[in-house]
Amino acid sequence: MASNNDILIECDKGFLKSLLDILKKHLPREIRNYNTVYNYWYHYDKMNENRSNLKSDRWNFQFYRHRYGKMENCTVISISGLKDYIIGLFTLESTGAELMECIQETKLINWQNKLLEIMCNEDHLHIIREIARKKCNDWIVSSVENTMWISKETIDKLEFNITLPADVYIAPLNSEKHSQIITDHWYYKSENTLHLVKESIEFNGGLGIFRKNFDEQPICWLATNEFFTPGFLYTIESERRKGFAKFLLTAELKRLCNQHRLDMYSYVSIENISSLKLHEQLGFEIANRLIWLEKIIS
Repeated sequence: MASNNDILIECDKGFLKSLLDILKKHLPREIRNYNTVYNYWYHYDKMNENRSNLKSDRWNFQFYRHRYGKMENCTVISISGLKDYIIGLFTLESTGAELMECIQETKLINWQNKLLEIMCNEDHLHIIREIARKKCNDWIVSSVENTMWISKETIDKLEFNITLPADVYIAPLNSEKHSQIITDHWYYKSENTLHLVKESIEFNGGLGIFRKNFDEQPICWLATNEFFTPGFLYTIESERRKGFAKFLLTAELKRLCNQHRLDMYSYVSIENISSLKLHEQLGFEIANRLIWLEKIIS
């Protein structure tokens, strides 16, 4: 939590609601920030009343704002736990002056932590990289992702592309039964990933496609993560090219949209052509680009 004299001050639930009211006017371009803030606001009480029980560092995050910033600038910083240390940066201010001041002066960011990633919109990269280089060692752009968005009206009209075979069914994921197989197959897994998957299912849910008599393990799955976007999508190799991934993503989008009545979004690496095609087939469009900066471990 911020000290009494730090430039950053923690965002309370009321501030987050005001933030959402402003960000809503900037959709779909700022859907990543809107939906991520919404997810934290939606789970605010559950997260903060039980924070000591959160096992995933990526779920154990908090939002901070510039102590003296202008509300209309929506300058916010999210900070997660140290094992999966991710700093999320955002502002609507065109010059980025408030954001620069925050990351230059705050004592809440542990720049010397061994693992450290920064996420920001593409148009803020030049600001962030300049300041980050002054704080510690060299950085690399580890990933560039398209922020893909789809309206709730488009989701309502989506049709399922296949009829599931008689021996296959769809069901909610169970955090205790299914987190390990998801973790084992996730390309970006780390030592803390199992907790990330478990708490993503517990907070936001997820769906799997199951084959009867297959040891109760899914053959295709996805869960909705702390950024409030469906993630971890995977189909085991023997079950690919059957339309399961598209079917499941459609089902998850409809589930989330029915529950929250929001436009939805997804991160798609610019190098992942197959995922980009899948999202475009469903009606997703590119709203923005997200940059990941990763500290080089010396």
